[in-house]
Amino acid sequence: MDYLINAVSFILILGLMIFMHELGHFIVARLLGIRVEVFSLGFGKRLCGFSRGGVDYRISLIPLGGYVKMAGEYFGEELSGDPNEFLARPRYQRIMVMLAGPAMNIILAVTLVAINYMVGIELPTFYHDDAVAGHIVDGSPAQAAGLAVGDRIIALGERPVRDWADFQLLAITFSKQTVPLRYQRDGQTRSTSIVLAETLQDPSEITGILPMIPTRIASVADGFPAQRIGLRPGDEILEATDGQYTARGYMDISRLIQRSVDREVSLSVKRGQDLVTLAGRPALSKDEPRRGVLGFTIVIDRLEERYGLLESLRRSLQDNYNFVVMTYRVLGKVVSGRLSMRQLSGPLGIAEASGEAVKTLKLTVVFSFIALISVNLAVVNLLPIPLLDGGMIFILLIEMILRRDLPLRLKERAVQIGFLMLAALMGVVIILDILKAVE
Repeated sequence: MDYLINAVSFILILGLMIFMHELGHFIVARLLGIRVEVFSLGFGKRLCGFSRGGVDYRISLIPLGGYVKMAGEYFGEELSGDPNEFLARPRYQRIMVMLAGPAMNIILAVTLVAINYMVGIELPTFYHDDAVAGHIVDGSPAQAAGLAVGDRIIALGERPVRDWADFQLLAITFSKQTVPLRYQRDGQTRSTSIVLAETLQDPSEITGILPMIPTRIASVADGFPAQRIGLRPGDEILEATDGQYTARGYMDISRLIQRSVDREVSLSVKRGQDLVTLAGRPALSKDEPRRGVLGFTIVIDRLEERYGLLESLRRSLQDNYNFVVMTYRVLGKVVSGRLSMRQLSGPLGIAEASGEAVKTLKLTVVFSFIALISVNLAVVNLLPIPLLDGGMIFILLIEMILRRDLPLRLKERAVQIGFLMLAALMGVVIILDILKAVE
């Protein structure tokens, strides 16, 4: 069932983005008076449609986006002499048409994120808390840099860190680099450098720093040590110690409990206005041998962000700008070899993520996912690879500089090379998707 949900979600989401992309080409072409022969929703055999203004508006068999067919669009195509054919138009107009597709993807992303801000986005409150280390993973870049639980990160890579969300975004931006880091400990500002790891899966793995989350008890499982020692819903665990190490914050406390299967853990608990001490030995996890559990869940406070139209648009533009910058930086790292291609997702990975977004049954989650993928589609389409919009724009810019057309054979060969490059890239990411699924 999951595979079906993933497949249908992928087709619908990718179809929407491709359709909007082609709609951008169509709108600008029509505004410039370029003759459009076909505007299709879907690919393949024509199922139904109608003609108006010389355009065949159709619905086609394969529901994957759509396409626009302009008269005189392809290199080598025999032109009729009609000034309204695509290749007969000035180069700047052809560039406008090429830019319109990616621009429409950006407009879609900005619109969806703005709608989210107006409707209201729920995020854990720690995303907007100071970037305080709640746990330092053993063997991580943060541990190697000398960071400790309780340190407050104030700058990474010479950029200020306002909150936890800001810190995660900067960590992704500078992944696999050695960057300066400033932090506060005991009221003093200190500096160090950190060698960031490479990953796009979980930003916390880049640094090895997990957030400081309060350990407020939501529920206690029947028959588990937490119930036996008297832990109650509403309690807040301030500290936990096994006699050797003292932990604060949920991330650090939970890891202390996990590794304390053979010794007693003492909890300092705030109960109303009182401070009580509870102690017990964790039970063995049924799923993971040698992993301790006390048997409680915690409250994750969430904050709903909701804004008016103008503020929502401003925030959406800022978010999407960050998406664009991050995407270009990630692609740059892949090209330069500073980031492994294994960190990229191909069609299978995107399909799985599409299904996960849809299964949340939250429109804001789906909109955020569509926006992110739409921005990625726009960025990739603007790369100077022949066959993509960016490649066509690159060729037109060269011709504008030279003030003459490049040889037809050269342009056709460039398109063929572009096709082979994209086919090879797609094959590699699909293979990597399969390998990740097997692993």
